[in-house]
Amino acid sequence: MMKLFSRILICSAWLLSIGVGVFAMQKYSMTPAVAGIAPQQWPASPCLKMIEGKPTLVMFAHPKCPCTRASLAELARMVSNRQARVTTIVVFMNYATEQNSWDHTNLWDQAVSIPGVQVVRDEQGELSHRFGAVCSGETYFYDTKGNLAFHGGITSSRGHEGDNSGHDAIVSLIQGYATETSTHPVFGCSLKCSHSHQEETL
Repeated sequence: MMKLFSRILICSAWLLSIGVGVFAMQKYSMTPAVAGIAPQQWPASPCLKMIEGKPTLVMFAHPKCPCTRASLAELARMVSNRQARVTTIVVFMNYATEQNSWDHTNLWDQAVSIPGVQVVRDEQGELSHRFGAVCSGETYFYDTKGNLAFHGGITSSRGHEGDNSGHDAIVSLIQGYATETSTHPVFGCSLKCSHSHQEETL
């Protein structure tokens, strides 16, 4: 009888620990990051320039953030067959002191594989500072006159693809339609974290 009771206690504790773990993971997945403050006008930069008469879509990315894989997948869906309508740029954070480990990760290769997308390095955070970007996956859409039309995330939760209002808003803007959605939560890691995402393979 005591053995049966002990087994029941062990199983109950095991199930409880699994439940707590699942709850914690779900909570983390659904908790957005705190996005930066975006400039309302396209910030002048010698590294990034708008093409006259063409809107510009910019995403900032941490090269080793696992959450960003979903953001890049959503970006690919957005611009697929729409390359002629929008200039699309992915900016990867880069630390000069860790040059070898930060260049050409799988995420970089994923971004490069998206047709029509320009991929650039953000040396020491100069570009992210100009745009006020602080999170990986933080996305900006500037219209043809350089006015900010959208700032936020484009995934449904952390590391998960799927329909979401950020994606829909940008697609509408690319197609030239007005949208009431000017922001969406960003689900990504800090751009300033230089050592926390070593699980991303190079």
